[in-house]
Amino acid sequence: MIWFWEHGNELFILFAFPLLGLGLDSWISNRKTITLLISSLILLSPILTGYSYIISWFFQFFGLVGLSCLYSFYSRQIEMRVAKVRSSLLLSGLLFLILGWFSFMDSFSGFQKVENVWNLDDYKVEYVRDQGFAGEPLLKYELSEYGLIPLFIKRIETVQDYDTTQSCNVTFEDSKMVFNKCDGTIMQLQ
Repeated sequence: MIWFWEHGNELFILFAFPLLGLGLDSWISNRKTITLLISSLILLSPILTGYSYIISWFFQFFGLVGLSCLYSFYSRQIEMRVAKVRSSLLLSGLLFLILGWFSFMDSFSGFQKVENVWNLDDYKVEYVRDQGFAGEPLLKYELSEYGLIPLFIKRIETVQDYDTTQSCNVTFEDSKMVFNKCDGTIMQLQ
C-alpha cells in the first residue's frame, strides 16, 4: 500500500487502460494485439533484474500498453457495443478515483530534486535532495551503473551526505567505490 502512495503520480495514467483497450478492440486485429502484448511484456522484463530505463516513463508506458492489450481481450468477449463502452467507462472512472486518490496523497509526501549529476564511464552519480512534507531535506549521493546496453541503468548504492567539512570524497562502502566530487572521478577501492 505504501508503494502505491509513494508512486501515485506515476501510476495515475493507468486509469486510461480500459479506454485504450476498447480502442485496440475496435482498431487492431487479435493477432496484432497479441504481438503488441508480447512486445510490451518483453520490454517490461528489466524490472525483474533491478534495471530501469534511463527514460523514466518507459515502464509506465509499456505497462499501459500491456494492460490495454489484456483489456482488449476482455472487451472482445462482450457482444453488445453499448456494454463494451459502459464497461470501459465504468472501470476507467473507478480507476480515476482510486489512482487519483493515490496521486493526491503522493503530492503530500514531498519531492526529490537532483541537484547535480556526474556521468563517469559506466557509472552515474547523482546528488539528490529528498524533501519530505516537513523537516530538513535528506541529502544523498546515488551511485548507478549503466547496463551492457546504455539504455538501462541500475541503482547500486545510496549514501547519505553527512559531510560538514566540505570533503571532496564520497565513499560507497558496499560497492567499494570512492567518488571525488571536486574533480568528478570515481575509482575502485582495493
